[in-house]
Amino acid sequence: MIKRLFSEAGIFNESEWKIFRYLLVVVLVGILIFLMGDFSKEHVKEEAIDKPIAIGEKDNNSDYNTAIENKIEPMLREIKGVEDVSVNISLDTSSKYIYARDKQKNINKSREESGDLEKIQEDISKDIVMLRKQNNDEALVKKEVKPKIRGVLIVAQGADDIRVKARLLEAIQVGLGVEAHKITVLAKD
Repeated sequence: MIKRLFSEAGIFNESEWKIFRYLLVVVLVGILIFLMGDFSKEHVKEEAIDKPIAIGEKDNNSDYNTAIENKIEPMLREIKGVEDVSVNISLDTSSKYIYARDKQKNINKSREESGDLEKIQEDISKDIVMLRKQNNDEALVKKEVKPKIRGVLIVAQGADDIRVKARLLEAIQVGLGVEAHKITVLAKD
């Protein structure tokens, strides 16, 4: 049975079997390279942390929210058929901050008394970098991750016309990158 499969008249003749073997070797080498590339990099996961807000301190998200609304409203007023428009944007979360970290690596080598075995101990410490500003210590912010938009509400005069409503919906989708199911367009009285 096996001889019939690998004979010249069978499914796997000699030349097709060679091609199959070469293809198999190439695929296995590709998988090996993929896995080796994954192990060679040191994976450092940066944590996005909510920045605590002190009492009396202004929330940065309300400024971000208002800035987006103030930027989008004049553009929506320019759409044909829209006269008066109001925009309300809901944000998903608050801003997240990725702090700069000071990474220190300590390597301790020691030999056993017999001298045959060498023991290596590696310690990695990642401390948040602090800056002193006017007698206050503040963490150095490496990156601020702005919150995602949860939903958009548009109330506009003229939105009772389906074409105007479609234009408003498309403008928000393109302008803010929000999916259509997260946008509501209502007509003003």
